[in-house]
Amino acid sequence: MTAIVLAVLLWHAWGSADRDRARARAQSEALRKELARRRAELRRTPPPLQVMASVVRPGFEPVAERGDPSGRVAKIGGRPWLPEGEAWPTCIECRAAFSLWLQLDLAALPAGAIAARGGGLLQVFACTNLDAECEGFGGDEWTSLTRVIPVSTQGSTAARDLAGDRQTAYAITGWTRFDTCPTDDGDWDEVVPDVDEAVRELVEAHVENWGGGEQLGGWPQWMQGPKFAACPACGDRMEHVFEFGSDVLLDWVFGDFGVGYLQRCPRHPGKLALIWQCT
Repeated sequence: MTAIVLAVLLWHAWGSADRDRARARAQSEALRKELARRRAELRRTPPPLQVMASVVRPGFEPVAERGDPSGRVAKIGGRPWLPEGEAWPTCIECRAAFSLWLQLDLAALPAGAIAARGGGLLQVFACTNLDAECEGFGGDEWTSLTRVIPVSTQGSTAARDLAGDRQTAYAITGWTRFDTCPTDDGDWDEVVPDVDEAVRELVEAHVENWGGGEQLGGWPQWMQGPKFAACPACGDRMEHVFEFGSDVLLDWVFGDFGVGYLQRCPRHPGKLALIWQCT
């Protein structure tokens, strides 16, 4: 009798859990449809051009394909271009080879993306060794290397990929432009203080705001509100450069599917910072 009662209770519990999941899915779908309906309704009204001109910034999604080309080229993962005589950078904590997260020739970016500020080869490396909890792994920063290699530097592409088992290599072959606008109160206050909520909603309905993976330039899609690092050379607030999505092109998840942000100092473009946020 006890086994039968237990089986009945479990059956009801499972059934209740299934019903709860179905109800949650239905509510989520209803909300998605309502937001789409509201967005379509707002798009029938032209946005205020003066506000649009103040807040809209172009963002660029990388057009990527599997591959690991040589040279000072744009890529995510794969073999980095290294200065002459330099070994592959390694984590100062666990000594594992860093994964190349981003390489960009700053002089070859699309118009309107970010300022070249003297050019050079921007590189972002990070420790993705899950067998070792390196210092900072649980915070909003982690063991990494961010830099800009001067144009005049001599060097070549590394002979082989030392982190290929932890990061897929992608060649960035182009960029797809889209419009972005602020998604956080703090950013809105910076460009249009005390903006009317109806105006803000109207502008946001007309702007794409990618937010689905890697993004060059544009407004950052904050998960916890604006956060900018201070330049260690001058103390000025850094500017947004690039955004990394979780498990899109990077074989990496920022916490609970958060976002990584690359920033740099406008006055000292060789000073970079890498932070992340999640909900």
